[in-house]
Amino acid sequence: MDNPNKRLDIPDVAEPRPNFVSIGRFDGPQRTCRRHQHVTWEIVLYTAGTGTAYIGDRPVRFEPGVVICMPPHVPHAEVSRGGYGNFHTHVRSLPWRTDAFPVVPARDGQALRQLTELLHQEYALRRPGWERVTEALLEAQLAYLERHWPESAPDPAADLRRRIEAQSALPGFDVAALLGQGEVCAGHLIRLFRQRYGCTPRAFDRRLRLRRAQRLLAAGYPVKVAAAELGFADSAYFSRWFRAGTGMAPSDWRAASPRRSGA
Repeated sequence: MDNPNKRLDIPDVAEPRPNFVSIGRFDGPQRTCRRHQHVTWEIVLYTAGTGTAYIGDRPVRFEPGVVICMPPHVPHAEVSRGGYGNFHTHVRSLPWRTDAFPVVPARDGQALRQLTELLHQEYALRRPGWERVTEALLEAQLAYLERHWPESAPDPAADLRRRIEAQSALPGFDVAALLGQGEVCAGHLIRLFRQRYGCTPRAFDRRLRLRRAQRLLAAGYPVKVAAAELGFADSAYFSRWFRAGTGMAPSDWRAASPRRSGA
């Protein structure tokens, strides 16, 4: 029979880290918010006024009821001629895919504002049990937002990769021309691309061009012709570029590659 007084060595289990960090409020009229950034996501619910938020290098118009989720480590600012008000909630993560920063239009505005006001009140008063209450209110707030952030959300890193693959061989192509054209600012898009593919967009483009150069040389193209095909006006510069990427001179690569025959 087991001893009822026996001590059971049960390992401590760490409590899950709360997602909610803090919440603030501008009642207005707030006309500007200087450029700044956070280590957390910032969910901004606009409650009054109209204006423009600048997330990285992208402007986004706002009005009452609109929600913008500012990504971590991305500088942002706000400007409003007549002044604006908002709630700004800081959270560690969002429950849906966050490759881009979500902009949620003014829907379910009243319910979402009531939840956010309760969240702000609990955080401000710090009554007993406020941590559990704020976490529950945040979960409900995120559920309302997720309703308008579909599973088929854009994947800007994959989209950029497809565009680089499609345009890399075009004369005069420059990766910089593609950055900042979509839903994500250039700096954030470069970080997303590096996280997904392990290199910058420019390095990926260089890899594609090197592979094309290798194929041309392996097919027997002279070095000058391969250089011209890749947009290099100077074959000597092409040779240096090729050696830096492969460790071989293009002439050596051409000589070492088996030629394709017509047989």
